[in-house]
Amino acid sequence: MGDRRDRVGRWRPLYRMIRAASVDDPLRIAVLASGRGSNLAALLDGLDATARIVAVASNRADAIALARAKDVEIVTEV
Repeated sequence: MGDRRDRVGRWRPLYRMIRAASVDDPLRIAVLASGRGSNLAALLDGLDATARIVAVASNRADAIALARAKDVEIVTEV
């Protein structure tokens, strides 16, 4: 499994992406998914201009949530 630094280091670029640049920027959300992506779909449908999904990560390369994210041009990571 490696030490903690290896695991944290892998996600560091994703963390940098989701940090808000200022208070006026919309809230940036990263979603963790492992299945169909029904919760992701609900978030996509329900978000307004005050928040946006900037990344979707999954522990499964075949997760349908990743395909849904790619369809709407959201960055994905396995």
